[in-house]
Amino acid sequence: MTNQKDAKSIQQNDILIGKQIAHQRMLAGMSRKQLADDLGITHQQVQKYENGKNRIAASRLMEIADIFNISVVEFYVPTERTLHHGAEENSLLNTRLLKYYGLLNEHQQDAIRNLLKSLAEAKTLARAG
Repeated sequence: MTNQKDAKSIQQNDILIGKQIAHQRMLAGMSRKQLADDLGITHQQVQKYENGKNRIAASRLMEIADIFNISVVEFYVPTERTLHHGAEENSLLNTRLLKYYGLLNEHQQDAIRNLLKSLAEAKTLARAG
């Protein structure tokens, strides 16, 4: 038997996964209609998935992950953006930066992370000094 706390947790997971789907869809530059067509469903169904109104079967989630060329695990890992802002609020600049970052090889991604870390550390030192 599921208690109210468990039910609320399940609903929160559905919302989180939905936000992650919306986030990945925007990173890919896809409309809801394009994703729906790829899945053989209506764009309204995609909207319900993204809003956490309808649960997503494991097989459907695997289909979506394949479309975005990511692991299903990515849908279960909350990001700062999906936790606090919602996928619809992503700026076009951030979406483009993330998309381009994903196109880089591992060495290039490491270089970008190191650069960002160095810039953040320099900014922190400048504030302290």
